[in-house]
Amino acid sequence: MGTSMGQEEPFLSKADKQTIVMFCRAALSSPLSREKFKDPVELRRICGTLIREFKRQRDFEREKPAAF
Repeated sequence: MGTSMGQEEPFLSKADKQTIVMFCRAALSSPLSREKFKDPVELRRICGTLIREFKRQRDFEREKPAAF
């Protein structure tokens, strides 16, 4: 699945992001779920990337002055 440059990235609400972060943490912290993933290192990498991106977006939104 390639990403085309013209494609709009899906909008994630704050709740969506929190759900994804919670899912990632749960998936990474449970030994049972870790066994189900063929490559837990890959899962950790993906989740880490998602969480960093959410933090970056949050910080960006904070710095952006509110439009009136």
